[in-house]
This record gives sequence, structure tokens and C-alpha cells, in this order.
Amino acid sequence: MTTFADYVRTHQDRFLRELQEVVRIPSVSTEPAHAPDVRNAAEWVRNAFLKLDIPAEILETAGHPAVLAELNTNPDAPTIMIYGHYDVQPAQKEDGWDRDPFSADIDGDKLIARGAADNKGQFHAHIKGLETFLNTIGRPPLNIRFLIEGEEEIGSPNLGGVVREQKKRLRPDAIVISDTSMYQEDTPTICYGLRGLAAAKITVIGPDRDLHSGTYGGAVANPIHALVEILAGLHDREGRVAIPGFYDDVKPLESWERNSWAELPWDGAEYRKNLGVKELWGEQGYTTIERTWGRPTLEINGIYGGFTGPGVKTVLPHCATAKITMRLVPDQNAKKVLDLLEDHLKSIQLKGIQIQFSRQSEGNPVRFDVKGPWIDALIRALKTGFAREPVLMRDGGSIPIAGLFKDEFDVPILMAGFARPDCGAHGPNEYFSICDYERAIITSATLLQELTHVHLRDV
Repeated sequence: MTTFADYVRTHQDRFLRELQEVVRIPSVSTEPAHAPDVRNAAEWVRNAFLKLDIPAEILETAGHPAVLAELNTNPDAPTIMIYGHYDVQPAQKEDGWDRDPFSADIDGDKLIARGAADNKGQFHAHIKGLETFLNTIGRPPLNIRFLIEGEEEIGSPNLGGVVREQKKRLRPDAIVISDTSMYQEDTPTICYGLRGLAAAKITVIGPDRDLHSGTYGGAVANPIHALVEILAGLHDREGRVAIPGFYDDVKPLESWERNSWAELPWDGAEYRKNLGVKELWGEQGYTTIERTWGRPTLEINGIYGGFTGPGVKTVLPHCATAKITMRLVPDQNAKKVLDLLEDHLKSIQLKGIQIQFSRQSEGNPVRFDVKGPWIDALIRALKTGFAREPVLMRDGGSIPIAGLFKDEFDVPILMAGFARPDCGAHGPNEYFSICDYERAIITSATLLQELTHVHLRDV
């Protein structure tokens, strides 16, 4: 009988060519100019299922579409939903890429392109995992749903409506997500928690127009000065967020987590070297892993105002703006945290200055069970695909829709990412390891087999 590994090995060149096709589509969801590309990517994903004789359709939203594919075996059988996203972050060669970000070049073991790891390579591995299963064993005694969206990189603003509209149709008994990374190279990893995200924009307004800094400097408050003062006050000297009430709902790390994380291999010098920094920074009293996986943060993502072109322009600007994101942990609530930030800004009194606050996006933190037959099935699948025992971790990033899945369905969520920690997601020269892509396909096919066993045990 042909094994999963045999099938993947036989078809690996075709699989990789197909992955290159979708990765070359610049499906940047945040830029209106790329809307046609986003649509093309959705159609490509739908057609990938149709080629396998799996019914699939494009679900329209107020923004970019989602793709829903269905393989129905038995209405009484468990339903597995596999989630992914085909949209990507913006990328230009000028950002530091050493090539066209959408060329999808292969360099040794790396497929280099925007979206290769986040998330096209990962959800494509699940599509190929299903193909592998169908062509070696046959139809699994499970119902399978693929929900691949086009707005994850902008906070999934419309997918919630799709999920609620299609709730009876989706009706999953378990959800599979591969949109995270491994702890380290060659280390299969189960992610059991994600930080939430609360994003906001702060605009400081002074005069009703830009002014001559010589004529008016010293007489009119400078919005950039005021903004910098506000931003500097958002942290204390210990690296803690200084918004009153920010930590009130933070659930402390459990002792087993801190002990487990402390046992993971960790090379601080290599970590600093990879980041190009001489020393690390953060909230005191916690390790780097604890700060990035299990503690909340506030980051200034961008700041602009006044004159930023070449040369000199002596201007006292009309306004200045900063964009901020806060990563949240259990049991924080994104809306409440944004309320706290807004209240804090309202309490600030600066002469000649107005402060405007707008909310950009929000998603609550999530944490999943690490025990039970569904997780055990994932562990066995990862051990088969990677020939190593998986480790448990939380992820410092966010998947906006994960919280909604948890709230709407209240079923086990199995998260296993196949990207390496240095894959460059959201940065220049993003890549996906071809070796890990093939191991991910084998893992995905094996997971369907293991979930079948879970079903047969009447879980």
C-alpha cells in the first residue's frame, strides 16, 4: 500500500509548483490597489479544491471574500474544520527584500516570498494532506470543512458574519489551525494560547494648519512634542504599561507553564544575534519567553507628523499621529483595555492641544485545553510527520478569529504551526522550508487518520 510519505515524495514537485502559483499572487488585503489580486487568490483557492472534486465556493463579504470547501461523508460523523487565510501583509523590495517579494524563488530548502509561511504554505499543506489521504486510503469517515479567508491580516472584520451565517453548515466538532510557528527548527509544536490584540490610533492636533517654526515657535504648542510626551508616559521605568487598570484582569502564569517553558532549550545570545540587538528589554521579573508568550504589552507601531522629506523645512506641524497595538493575555478583554486607554488619554491636559482617539481593531486572547483525545490525536500526527515529540507553547501573536471560533462553537481547537521561528513573517525575505512543507503534508494526512480513530472510539 502506498504510504503518505511515498505519495508526498512522488508528487512533491507538483505540490511545490502549485504552492508557488498561489504565493506569486500579491493578495495584500490592506491595500485597495491589490483588491483584484485578493479576488484572484480566492478563486485560485476555490479551484484547488475543485481539482480534487471537492465542492467549494466563494463566500462574499462586505470586504474580501472567503472560500468554503466541504467534503461530506456522513451527517452523523464528526466534522473537522480547517482554517487558514490567503491574504498577506504588504511587501516591497525596498523594505529590505533581496528579491521581488512575490517571485516565489526557491533557494536551497527555502521558498522565499511574502505569504509563503504566513499563511499560504501552511493552509496549502492541509489541502495537499487531504489529497494525499484521498489517494492512498480514500474518503475519510469524517466531514471536513475548509474555511480560508482573505482578511486575517486586517483583523478579520467580516469573517465573523460569515461564521454566524454558516454556523449550522460548519458545525465543527474540532477546529484545526496552522497559522503559528514552531518553537525552533525541527521541533513540532502545539500552540495552546494566543495573545489578543487591541489596536488604536492617537492623533494630537495643535494649530489649524502647519506654521512657520521660526515665526510661531515658542508661542504655539507643537503637536509632535505633545505626542512624544504622551507616548513616553505609556510605560514606567520597569517596562510595565502605565495605563491605570491595565493589569487588573491579567491571569497570572501557572507554575506548570513557567516550569515547562524554563525547560525549553533557549539561547539568549543567538536570539539577540538573530534580531541584531545587543541586549533585550521588557517587563522586569519575567523571562523573555514569559514576556512574549504570557504577558501583555503595548507597542508603538508607527509615528508620523510634520515634515519628513529630504532637506529642511522649518515647520511647526498641524498634527501628529501614532498607531498603537496592545497584546493581551487571559483574562483581559480588548474592548475594556481600549476603554482604559481612551480614559487615560482624556485625563491628560496639555495646553493648546487636542487629543483624538480612534479604535482600529480588537480581538480577545484565547487559551485551549492541552489534554484530551483530540490533542492526543494531534500529538500522534506530529510525531509521525516530524519523527519527534512535539512541545507545548503559547504564541505572542494573535489570530483575530480564534476567539470567535471559541465563543461560537466551544469545541477543541488544535493549533500546530509549521513555519520556523525565523521565517520572516511580516518582514523581509519571508520563507517557508520545503522540508517542513512536506512534513506538514504528511502530518495533515496523518491527523485525518488519527481523528478517524478518535471518532471510532466514540469521543
